[in-house]
Amino acid sequence: MKQILVNAKDCGKVLDLSEKQILHLVRKKGLPCVYISRRTIRFDVDAVKKWSQIQPILSKTGKMRVAEKKRRATITAKRQAEQQPTLV
Repeated sequence: MKQILVNAKDCGKVLDLSEKQILHLVRKKGLPCVYISRRTIRFDVDAVKKWSQIQPILSKTGKMRVAEKKRRATITAKRQAEQQPTLV
């Protein structure tokens, strides 16, 4: 299988984020990338897609994606159910 490497701008199109947000995710959240040189970064599209499925990331408007909101709501509901005392 051939590995496709894209720049930050094209990676942003895949994740619906700006180039600046992509570079922020590389520095702060560990977005997988390949350093060609000190200033040149490329991204494997498949690795980025897999990473985005397990990481909470922001859309261009700064709001969490719907799937992430649902996942967090489910976790919160489970925690609240566990914390409620059982009446005997």
